[in-house]
Amino acid sequence: MNNPTISPITSVVLSVKGHICTTGGCVGSSEDKIAISTTEKLYILSFSLSHHDDRPKKIAIAQEVDFITRGFLRIELDNDCMLKGSEVDHEIKFSLKENVNRSILFPHLQINRDILKLKNGARLVSWSPRGVDKYERCIMSLTTMENRTVLCTLKGTESWEESVDLALIWQQYYVEHGRVAQSRKVVVDSRPQFIFQPTECNNIPSLICKNIMDYFDAIEDVVVVYTSWCQIVRQPRIKSTHSMNLKTAPDINNNMSYYVIPVDPTQFVTESFSLCPVTFLAVLMKSGAFCIWMVSVPFSGVSSMSLLWVDYTYTVVRSDSIDKRPNYIKLYDLDNLNLLLVLGFTDGSVKGLVFPIEYSPTGILVLTVPYLFNLWTTPLYHVTILASAWSMSRRLLCIGYGRHLLLFHIAKEDLEICFQQQNQHQEQPSNLSTPCRGRDPLYLVKGQFVSQPNPILGYVTGIHLDNEQLLLTSVDGYLMRTSLDEVSECKLNWQVVWSSSNYDKSDVIHWEFHGLSVSTNGVYICFLEKPCNYLDNNRTRRSALLSPRVHFLSFWSNDSLQEIIFNPELPLNRKVDCLQELIQRWHLPDDKADNLSSNITDLRQICLEKIDFHQACLADSSFPHSWLNKPLKTLQIYRFILCMLNKDTDESIKSRAQLWMTSLDNFIQQRHLERCYRLFLKSSVQRQARDCLLVSQMATLTLNIFRPVSQILTNSPSTMTTETTVDATSTTIDSVSSCISNKNEDDTMIIDGALKNYICFVKDLPELAKSVHQLAVQLYVHRFKLSTDNIISQLQKCPICSENVIPDLTYMNCSQNHPFERCMQSLEPCTDPMFRHCSQCNRVALSVSPQDRLSAWRSMILHPMCIYCDLPLTWKEF
Repeated sequence: MNNPTISPITSVVLSVKGHICTTGGCVGSSEDKIAISTTEKLYILSFSLSHHDDRPKKIAIAQEVDFITRGFLRIELDNDCMLKGSEVDHEIKFSLKENVNRSILFPHLQINRDILKLKNGARLVSWSPRGVDKYERCIMSLTTMENRTVLCTLKGTESWEESVDLALIWQQYYVEHGRVAQSRKVVVDSRPQFIFQPTECNNIPSLICKNIMDYFDAIEDVVVVYTSWCQIVRQPRIKSTHSMNLKTAPDINNNMSYYVIPVDPTQFVTESFSLCPVTFLAVLMKSGAFCIWMVSVPFSGVSSMSLLWVDYTYTVVRSDSIDKRPNYIKLYDLDNLNLLLVLGFTDGSVKGLVFPIEYSPTGILVLTVPYLFNLWTTPLYHVTILASAWSMSRRLLCIGYGRHLLLFHIAKEDLEICFQQQNQHQEQPSNLSTPCRGRDPLYLVKGQFVSQPNPILGYVTGIHLDNEQLLLTSVDGYLMRTSLDEVSECKLNWQVVWSSSNYDKSDVIHWEFHGLSVSTNGVYICFLEKPCNYLDNNRTRRSALLSPRVHFLSFWSNDSLQEIIFNPELPLNRKVDCLQELIQRWHLPDDKADNLSSNITDLRQICLEKIDFHQACLADSSFPHSWLNKPLKTLQIYRFILCMLNKDTDESIKSRAQLWMTSLDNFIQQRHLERCYRLFLKSSVQRQARDCLLVSQMATLTLNIFRPVSQILTNSPSTMTTETTVDATSTTIDSVSSCISNKNEDDTMIIDGALKNYICFVKDLPELAKSVHQLAVQLYVHRFKLSTDNIISQLQKCPICSENVIPDLTYMNCSQNHPFERCMQSLEPCTDPMFRHCSQCNRVALSVSPQDRLSAWRSMILHPMCIYCDLPLTWKEF
């Protein structure tokens, strides 16, 4: 956001049906997916990026998440206690007290006039960092209204499915190893020896409690109220003599870069040690107990999860004393070797636990004994903590404490000074020993202060923190901003960016703001608006016209927006928020476009200049020659702009954009084939026998299309020879000059196909196809010891009539007109009823089964993104 004092350039709202769960609000992921929790269902909002005429104004698409409602507890009360009751006075008093709030007895049920019904809806959502599942995407931890927590993964791009029932796994551990089963002898379990057995999930034995107190405690120990993910993925690496960077470079098989956990070579154990990347998930129970799970990357279900830490230190002691328990938890990354766990308590106090990460001598990743610092010790009941944020670069922690904001500067300190300050000012838990970490300095709070943003009177519901600014929303309808440059002076100058008073009838209808999400590149500020009309009883009669909605605000200038859009370092799928805003401004009404400030450059003109779409080349039938040297990420952005020009009202511009996009699609596909062939030629890339068959078919099709008419491909599978005349070659190169202006003759060649002419924009593509075919034959025969009869050096036959097919990279067609669309990634015909589909360019790709064990080469070829649009592929049926 460049200037918070000006009006937003874009202000779009999207209505949401259902009763909003204000504890969740608006929760965004690092992939620009926004979760909206309601009491009836869960909505996931995704930017549409649609070029259709009926969707330019719709900024996002809402997806409903269906999850199974099955609440059951393996906690039972002993029959003797149920029949005879208790004779202990304090147990009788306490059971009567708990019976007033019957939700503790039936945590999965809704009580209406003594009728028990299962609760539906979502209470809370927490997002993992990017790159956790096998397609390098986020996964979601969902806490339902029945207090059941599940981990959900994205299937395709349209549906979410349950992968792990975390509540079920936790119950399987707790029934045998929990504090009630262990007669309360366990306070901290730092080495949980627990292996989940999926086959026994339906046969978990019940925990029989001997008295009412244990029964209540056991129920609250398995009821989940909060979950939180850390936001970086860590990669274990063996220590070397060279200095190790904080981040690893992405491998050839993975585009992600990870934070490094150094490992001593003497600790390496081949069988028990794993070098796979990991991330962490913290789970808070109703009793105040919490646990920390380790999740291996890529996530593949229950087998990827390990329980690292179980802590009952802050559970409630059931007596008439003060009820002090954690009701808020958040997990943050201090650095690559330390986790920060923030706990908010019901009495208003806030604590921080720092968990060092290291490997044991047996080569197992463990969390060592944490050390504690009290962030806020002043008891203040009925304070609501709904939001907090952490900046790793600035070492700044912000907590929304009621209508105040707590700010803490947390940094490393020398070991001796840290121990002195801990002895003087901090309370060390009696059950935790003081850690001895002489090799690393400890973290401590170096500075703290409290800020009350004016004119906020309601509690803070959302916080966003980046390197430059701090944003927050409040329940009384304010969106406020302050600069972080003023934090060092212990004062913050708050500015009102948006408020509910901007709406019509603000004196009659009040809009509450819940949650806060900022898109990946910072283009959009999103929050949930909930109408609250104190003067209208229509809401009680379910006849209100207003409904909750998600508000999207953008304050970016056109210059700032185009700078990110045309950044060659970022792929298109990392610019989704920028491209969505480009669509919104491209279709702005004339009256709104005229109201923009005069110093804002015309975004449409910028885009046309960037892609060299000027009127002087109106007669050209292909794209400019300068595009040949552009990276693939830039070409995909150019294609996105051409798609918008295809809807232009000027017919000359529209037709010219269509011609350019046709040639550009051919060029992008050739770039993809070039990448496929070069990866196959690398000996470091894993290849299977079936990969040799596939790449030989791809090379055969390529050579039958990108060759002169007089060039003949022999049928021998062992060798490939060509016979080319000089006249034919010179003629084809001359014909390319008319298609591309100012070209170099060595850059392109035109090949006569059966029905149309193909331009080979990648001059090395035929030679690469020839080399790949030869290598595929050698690997298939000599390495895999298979017969050459399976190698196909000719084009495939039509699967219906067995006639010869016409050489084409998009369709597989024969003389009898039996068309099949080819996979955009592997050029195979999509004959299966289930395939992947790109909703933007309407192209298809072969489906990939989760049970299919792909080689490294094939997994890089059949990736989840469209090669033309660089957007996720969806699932589709004939």
